[in-house]
This record gives sequence, structure tokens and C-alpha cells, in this order.
Amino acid sequence: MKTVYLFTLLKCRYCDEVRDKLTDDKVPFTEIRIEENREIWEKVKQQVGGRCLLPSVFIQDRPDGGGTAYIAARDFRSPDEIVSIIKNRLSDQ
Repeated sequence: MKTVYLFTLLKCRYCDEVRDKLTDDKVPFTEIRIEENREIWEKVKQQVGGRCLLPSVFIQDRPDGGGTAYIAARDFRSPDEIVSIIKNRLSDQ
């Protein structure tokens, strides 16, 4: 089973919009607030070459942590578009 991790920041309007859209569309995800999880966020940034865009989405394909896809939500025009991409990734086998 694939796991969706949504990295967000307090008072980030776009983070709130993406989170709300995922919730409204009943897409299961785990939210990780970076101000509460700085150590995790620093490791994540290293994995993506120092990129620091929020919200960020990681989709983990395997329980061992492998097969992870990175999506920077700010690279897309709307929460609808990013959630559509997430849903497509989740439905890929």
C-alpha cells in the first residue's frame, strides 16, 4: 500500500488548501508540520537536493521506505491539480 506524506507549515495558505482538498476527496495522508519536525524536514530536503517548497508531498510505494515519489505542490497551479496527480500516483500499480 502506498502512503502519502504531506509536509506543511503553519499559516501557509496553500498548505491549508491542499490539505483541505485531500481531506474533502478522502485521500488518506499523514500530515507532517515542519515547525514541529525540523529534523525530519532537514533529511527530506537533503533527499531532494535542498529544495524547500511547501507544501511538499511524498508518496512512499514500499514499506521499507523505497520507491518514494516527490511532488512539490507549489509547482502546480491549484490544489485540484496536485490532488489529481496524487490520486493518479496512488492508482498506479
